[in-house]
Amino acid sequence: MLKYLRKNAKTSYDPSFIPGLGFCYKGLESFGNLGEQVEFFRALEKVGAVNSGKSLSLSVLKCSSCDFPYFCIKNVCTFCKSSSIVRGAAIEHDVCGNVDFDYKYNSVNGKLICDKCNKELKALGVDYSKTSPYYKCLQCNSALPSIEEHNGCLQCGRFLTHDDMQILQLFTYKVDSKKLYTIIDKNNYLDLLNVKLNDIGVNSSFPGTITGLSKIEHTFDLVVYDDKDNNTPLLVGDFLESSSLDSDGTNANGEKIALLLLSFLGKCIDVKVRNKIFISFSKLSDRLKVLADTHGINLVEIRPLNEDGNVGVHDDDVGGGSSDGGNIGSRSQTDYVSQTADTIYRLSRSTANTNTKGIADIN
Repeated sequence: MLKYLRKNAKTSYDPSFIPGLGFCYKGLESFGNLGEQVEFFRALEKVGAVNSGKSLSLSVLKCSSCDFPYFCIKNVCTFCKSSSIVRGAAIEHDVCGNVDFDYKYNSVNGKLICDKCNKELKALGVDYSKTSPYYKCLQCNSALPSIEEHNGCLQCGRFLTHDDMQILQLFTYKVDSKKLYTIIDKNNYLDLLNVKLNDIGVNSSFPGTITGLSKIEHTFDLVVYDDKDNNTPLLVGDFLESSSLDSDGTNANGEKIALLLLSFLGKCIDVKVRNKIFISFSKLSDRLKVLADTHGINLVEIRPLNEDGNVGVHDDDVGGGSSDGGNIGSRSQTDYVSQTADTIYRLSRSTANTNTKGIADIN
């Protein structure tokens, strides 16, 4: 879904009804059912990639057991609960009170004859009236002015009455392109990094949660564990999204990033993990590099990715006399993934194989 959103470049998504599919977000029909699409947008809204502004578009019903929004309706007799229900137009004979389907009054000579009193019906509105729709239970033979509707969930199979179901609110979501592209870049990079680490035999988790000395659970974008003891973390890492940078892709002030670095350091101290790696999608200022080096945080700087999966060129690399400007633009995502994986492998192995203290440095 993320790749589609980036390629499609729509500014907003509205729920709509599509015949054969039901309600869904147009353009995302092939990416799961409505419930999955809603959860996808809710997750993106939590990280700021989309915003509903609580702009409610419409509401539909969902299963109270599994939240699935698609049903098959079954008619049920209000007396015996049988589903053997037939429906049609009916005639009520005002003289004797008989109510039955209109075809039951038809006689061979074309006249309308009541089966109950055997009298001929004279005129509509004089001695009989028509009612529609009319239901009849074939199980208990009851005439039913109305029936119950039981909605069978197409996912869990549970049948629910209208009052048993819950309301699913569908909002219009507006896309923050910059934030969305950052999340896509991060996910693509971490997915490839995960595969690369598995290939070289590094026991890693994306993301990972560790309980610190304070009994607080800390979540890291990356956790590397000891091969022999999966409960022993050897390295932790966090990812700096480009949305944390200034509008021109730099971090001239750096206060926000400094706070992120210190927050990351605090988590590392609480979980007592020696090797720390901080991955950024942009160049960091010298002041931030000194801050990271002072506290033993290893930095990996990655450039943002283009649509073709290659690393993009920053404005300061184009026409600015940078000696590596041309090379940066042509470097592939795989190059940076391999570089990061090699660094993680070296750091985690140095911790696993030695008892020496201190922080490993990135060359």
